[in-house]
Order: sequence, then structure tokens, then C-alpha cells
Amino acid sequence: MVKIRLMKEEDVPEVLDISALFYKGTTYPFTYSPKDWEVTVRKFLASSIVAVEDGVVVGALVLAIVPVLWNHTEKSATELCFYIREPYRNADIGKRMIEKAEMISQIYGATSVTMASMASQRDAVFNRYYSRIGYKKTEIAYMKEI
Repeated sequence: MVKIRLMKEEDVPEVLDISALFYKGTTYPFTYSPKDWEVTVRKFLASSIVAVEDGVVVGALVLAIVPVLWNHTEKSATELCFYIREPYRNADIGKRMIEKAEMISQIYGATSVTMASMASQRDAVFNRYYSRIGYKKTEIAYMKEI
């Protein structure tokens, strides 16, 4: 059975492996730096979630809880990386991870959670999924390499 829990220090190497798989699916115009990403993961260790089966990390949700840019007296949680290994998708693992992230976000005083999907992913599928679990589409981002 897959257990959903807070990320621990010993999970970081496996989360970095999962994050590399996530990054391969992006269209970002910048270079992936495992060393820099590790710094980020460790910075948000206390608010990030993993899915674990038989001691192996099968999913990771790196979550940053930071002050809202428009009002620094409020906090918001933002998903930085959310990836579940292929054989574990289409189960309830993602939903359980998001529910845990929402709970942790509330504990840390966040008033909202922002989840994202990569433009290269199936937008209609994610739109239906996030809508079904109570999320509203609030912004679409565009990036240009310069």
C-alpha cells in the first residue's frame, strides 16, 4: 500500500531522481541544475509530500509556502514539482497527495494552494481533474526564451 507523508531528509535523493523525470517533460528554456534544485527541495522539505511504497518514493509534491506577493500578511502554497512514477498514476495517489498538501498548507497558515500542469501535458484532462477537486483556473502562463 502506498503511504502519503511529509518528505524526510532521507527521501531527498529519490525526490531528486523523480524531479529529473518531471523536468524532462517540461519545455523550460533553461538548463536543469540538480545541485540548485536540491537546494530548493531542501528549503521546502518541511512542506513537501511524498508517496512511498515498500520504502521507495513513487511520487513527490514539492510545495513552497510563501507570503502572497500582493499582501505579505497572507501566505499561499505553490506546487513547484508534482510527479508520480508511471505505474502509480491513475490511482488515488495524486488526490491523496494533494489533500495532504492542502492540510499541511493550512497548518502553515496558507489561505490558498496553487497547482499547475505543464503546457506539454493534456490540459483538458488536468482542467477537469483540478476542477473536480475544487480548483479554479486562475492564470495561464506564457514563456519566451530571450
